[in-house]
Amino acid sequence: MNGLGSGGISVSYGDDYRTATISYTPQDEIVYNLRNGFKLHIYFGYTLPEPPNTTEAKITQQAYLKLSSDEAKELPDFIATLHQITYLLCFAVDATVTISDVSATSNEIITEGSDGKKRPVPIKVYYPSLPFSEEIPKIYSHRMLFRFGQVRENAEVIINNWLEAYSTIRPALGLYFSAVTGTHKYLDGKFLALAQGLETYHRRTSSETLMDRGKFRKLVATMLCLAPKEHRKWLRGRLFHGNEINLGQRIKKIIEPYKTYLGNSKERNKIVRGIVNTRNYLTHYSEELEEESAKGMDLWVLCQKMEAIFQLHLLQQLGFTESEIQGILTNNYKLKQKFNEI
Repeated sequence: MNGLGSGGISVSYGDDYRTATISYTPQDEIVYNLRNGFKLHIYFGYTLPEPPNTTEAKITQQAYLKLSSDEAKELPDFIATLHQITYLLCFAVDATVTISDVSATSNEIITEGSDGKKRPVPIKVYYPSLPFSEEIPKIYSHRMLFRFGQVRENAEVIINNWLEAYSTIRPALGLYFSAVTGTHKYLDGKFLALAQGLETYHRRTSSETLMDRGKFRKLVATMLCLAPKEHRKWLRGRLFHGNEINLGQRIKKIIEPYKTYLGNSKERNKIVRGIVNTRNYLTHYSEELEEESAKGMDLWVLCQKMEAIFQLHLLQQLGFTESEIQGILTNNYKLKQKFNEI
């Protein structure tokens, strides 16, 4: 696990740059208390040069994650939390990262070493890694949404905010990650996942309705009373979701906090219409909507903007302030590309 910005390796050069001194200071373990009863540990393994070697001196450091619990918990509980933390890492680096090597220990499975000390037995764990990618991602600091060094002092709060948000907006997150991790091989599928994800996100984070719920219930009761008895069941079904705001209204609400990144009012309305018309066409394939739906490069641009808006909202869920989000957008080349600011 690279990119933590916590390296203990330091290099100093002589005045003429003909001499160099390399030193290493082992890094202390970092522990975060999670609200679900787990503890997340970041610890650092390292190797030092093997003497005697006069032709090469090599020092390596590797960071590892460890999830622990003071109380016994079932393995699926560990795996569920690990998946959520992995998705947080994917979000932070804006790339697909994969858990590749997992082992578990239990205080009930102990072995005694040659030195007489008792230690837990490491047990290899095999399970489907979510998300999964066979390729090791190329991670560049200027493309990451945020780095560990930027959030180190507030990391425990951010991790817990993510786990809490996950419990509320899990379906929306599932759709978002299916769109950005390459699950959908065609652009149509990616667009639909993002559109449904944004709609679900707003539904899970807002209780807004077209009218007051009490007034709506009275209106429905009145309409059912006036309807012929044989049609009341049909009408009740048609009115069941009648108080919900539509997709276009939800997209407008989602865009509102970050509307300045999407042009003027005319340009934003075009984006909203493009999302709604394209979603409706790709859902129903109505001939009358085909001309109004986005295709090719226009569809790709819509996906980029939807993905970027999703990312800004997720940063807000993590606890980033408006000024911090503005700073991320200013300094993040990849995110600026999505808004077509480059």
